[in-house]
Amino acid sequence: MPNRVEMIRFFVSQGVDVDSRTKACSVIDLPSEAGPLQGFGCTALMVSAAEGFLEATTCLLELGADPMAVSDEGHTAMDFAQRRFWDGQPYDRVIDLLKSM
Repeated sequence: MPNRVEMIRFFVSQGVDVDSRTKACSVIDLPSEAGPLQGFGCTALMVSAAEGFLEATTCLLELGADPMAVSDEGHTAMDFAQRRFWDGQPYDRVIDLLKSM
């Protein structure tokens, strides 16, 4: 099974808009069919940041994803990354990457 970065690159190579808010961009949350944030008008970058996926977040930014895009609820990828924690630690590396953009 392809990893997240491979899936992202595949979909973009097939013409999917990197900032799309469609089901095609929910591949970031494989193997489920729909990511937990999909109903809020989130981009793949927002979901990736919310899940702390550094490699996928890096890939999406390299492919031109807009770090300032806003969800239906008015949140950016940075907002999602700052609110999420893994083992009590914020996603510092993802946050630092987004700050550098």
